[in-house]
Amino acid sequence: MATRRPEHEECDLTKYKRMIDSALDIAVEVVRDRASLARVIAQWEDLARHALEPNPLYVPEMLLPALDSAGERGFHCCLLWARDPERSDLPAQLGGLFPFKRERRYQGFPASTLRSWSHPSWAWELCTPLVRIDGAQRYVAALLEWLARDGTAVVEFRNVQRGGGFSDVLADALREHESTLFACDTATPESAGGPGLRNLAIGLGTLGEMWVSMLPLLSRTRRRIAAVSRGYAPAVPV
Repeated sequence: MATRRPEHEECDLTKYKRMIDSALDIAVEVVRDRASLARVIAQWEDLARHALEPNPLYVPEMLLPALDSAGERGFHCCLLWARDPERSDLPAQLGGLFPFKRERRYQGFPASTLRSWSHPSWAWELCTPLVRIDGAQRYVAALLEWLARDGTAVVEFRNVQRGGGFSDVLADALREHESTLFACDTATPESAGGPGLRNLAIGLGTLGEMWVSMLPLLSRTRRRIAAVSRGYAPAVPV
């Protein structure tokens, strides 16, 4: 399939060809509890001030209380730390904060999955991760490479802005990584307004690509079943 950037389709599948693996001095740290996040509040606040795409729900004063309320089960937050190889005397800088929830299945398929973390009350809210605007593509590419090596099959970024800065950087980073992207617009309520949201599922490795490549067919099948249950069956190809 030819490489292209999804623009107007309701749901689409994109295959990105692998390019050169970038050598970056970026380390990934996984934290699974509130206390570990609270220890990096100063760096976290600095990241939020310089984020490619702000998300008020992923700042300390919102995310930490939300974790207290919803609980930490399955919480899997990836922190990306960057160090300037020319200035070893400087401390590492927090370049990305990606709150996920770890799950063992994806759309009913057995696959190690990371989904954007959200509080149960955040039905239509942004889940865009915080990525430092300076070097954003490098951070996203480093995360995808690390997740693939760590055994993650599917990573799903939920409720990100359609055409937003993070979506663009992710598309660029995927061109440097062998992966399959499935993008599906999120059905937001009419009162929400603003740009549309979409869920972006990325298949990593052979297993992840196999499951994600099946999502367009699964999506069309579910729409057809829903139409039949309402009493009519439009011509939806399966």
